[in-house]
Amino acid sequence: MKKNISGLDRTIRLIVGVLLLVLGYYTHWIWYIVALVPLITGLTGYCALYSLFKRKPKVERKPEVKIMPAKMAPETASKKAVSKVAKRKVAKKAVKKAVKKVAKKKVVKRKR
Repeated sequence: MKKNISGLDRTIRLIVGVLLLVLGYYTHWIWYIVALVPLITGLTGYCALYSLFKRKPKVERKPEVKIMPAKMAPETASKKAVSKVAKRKVAKKAVKKAVKKVAKKKVVKRKR
């Protein structure tokens, strides 16, 4: 049988099964029979109803760790730094041009 119950689901089923066994001990014997269903499905990891309805367990995805070679790491870091510096320089030049244009307009207005 292929497992179709996730780890969390199995744990919950086992806990519920044990609680139903305890309930059966203190109350009526019928709870022993009811406790068998979650206990068996929790222990085996297979639920017939899940396979009947074609339900699949959610796969827990582990975060991907990207490992870069030692040679590439400094290069990419330096490229990012260079691009930030280049963007700053371009922005500074644009600001200087705008300031010069405004200054020229003021000078022209004063001469007239």
